[in-house]
Amino acid sequence: MLLDKGLVHSRPSCPYLEVQATDDARSVLKKVIVANIVMLGALVAATQVVSREAIEKAVLDQVPKGTEDLNLRALRQGYALGEEAIHEAA
Repeated sequence: MLLDKGLVHSRPSCPYLEVQATDDARSVLKKVIVANIVMLGALVAATQVVSREAIEKAVLDQVPKGTEDLNLRALRQGYALGEEAIHEAA
């Protein structure tokens, strides 16, 4: 399970990783609206459910024209947060 550290205040009894998706979207990317894409990047980093190339293509195929760069930066920020969370949990 992935939790947005800044939004979720209780912790489950199952294994979980914490990422600061909303905080980073706001402070690093300056657009809180991409917090979902940050979390998606963290999910891919944590689970490797799909390749990075596949998720980047999928995101680029779906985001509004003109927001591609912002969404790719959000996805990559999420990768970094996911990898950091895995490292901290080990």
